[in-house]
Amino acid sequence: QIDVNKMDTLIRNLASKDTDLIARVPAFREMNFETSACLSDDEGYPWHDEEYCVWLDPTHGETMAYLIQICNELRSLGFDEVVFYEFRFPDSSNYVFDADVTKDQALIDAAASLVSTCTAEGFAVSFEGSTSFVLPEGSSRLYIDSITPEKVASVAATIPVTDPKVNIVFKATSNDTRYNEFSALRI
Repeated sequence: QIDVNKMDTLIRNLASKDTDLIARVPAFREMNFETSACLSDDEGYPWHDEEYCVWLDPTHGETMAYLIQICNELRSLGFDEVVFYEFRFPDSSNYVFDADVTKDQALIDAAASLVSTCTAEGFAVSFEGSTSFVLPEGSSRLYIDSITPEKVASVAATIPVTDPKVNIVFKATSNDTRYNEFSALRI
């Protein structure tokens, strides 16, 4: 269990040191949020993955309101950026997705809505995903991992973004200088 007071103190201390505060938050995969916004099984009950997590439907208004609330809360706490991971559909075919758009379009629309609604001066909404993720225009970045240093430049060239040096962040496990041409998060 998280001690909220200690977390608030930590956030204030980091913010006072001119540190960029970036929160990494799951988007559509949730352990404690069963709602009508969940993807369902064939019988209409919330569908659960192998770890008993539900997945939220990105086309549902309640899902988007929830993610917008998260962004607003993080911004009010002094964060500079939120990075949504699990911004995708589950790797299963055992759930029902019944919408007027494709899954790909649902994700594109959800990302664009979050960026246009939640970005503000000094606050970005970003996403962790694959090289095929469609990054919306605006104050947003795409965090990518598992790219070896020798492939960084060629991978960056294939991602359609305004400025690859700003809009792409490679999660790197080494200090290899080939990551330095782009944004890199050393982990």
